[in-house]
Amino acid sequence: MRARIVIVGGGVIGICIAMHAAQRTDALREPVMLLERGRIGAGSSGGSTAVLRQFYASPCTAGMARDSLKYLAGLEGRTSRSVGFTPSGVLTLARSRTPAEIERLEGVVAMMVSIGIDARVVRAEEIRDLMPGIDVPDATVAAWEPTAGFVDSTRTLDALVTFARDHGAVVRTGTAVEQLLVEGDRVVGVRTPR
Repeated sequence: MRARIVIVGGGVIGICIAMHAAQRTDALREPVMLLERGRIGAGSSGGSTAVLRQFYASPCTAGMARDSLKYLAGLEGRTSRSVGFTPSGVLTLARSRTPAEIERLEGVVAMMVSIGIDARVVRAEEIRDLMPGIDVPDATVAAWEPTAGFVDSTRTLDALVTFARDHGAVVRTGTAVEQLLVEGDRVVGVRTPR
């Protein structure tokens, strides 16, 4: 089979790439194909706790997490398909109580806020108020994301693969990629057992 775009791996990132690529291409002239060696979500996506947090030191990664959270949190309202989004808030404790680690956490939170993420630095007393029963030392510092939460990973993968297929992506499970075929600096094909 010929395809214009081939995605290897049927986890949440691969499925999202297939879905968005298929939305932007003509399914007949520029087919999009996703190949997964096992079943959809067989790797880390299927076994994930599916926490939608945005606490990442990289602005690029934090921005992708921000956009993913918004997309998944609003999915049911747009499609009537639930992924089990639960807005629980997410608390990320500093790795230690050293000044350098606290400064690092504060810097990450400042960056998050600068790119539109609802986050703030919280200290031990507020941590205890947010999470009743938690036992933290008085010098503990954390990042709090009140709008973050989690989804049901199985329902999320099912919904996203359905949307990818609805937009024309071809999804093949049980199809391992044995080799990428390269000519010059371009991938021109993939070899599978089929």
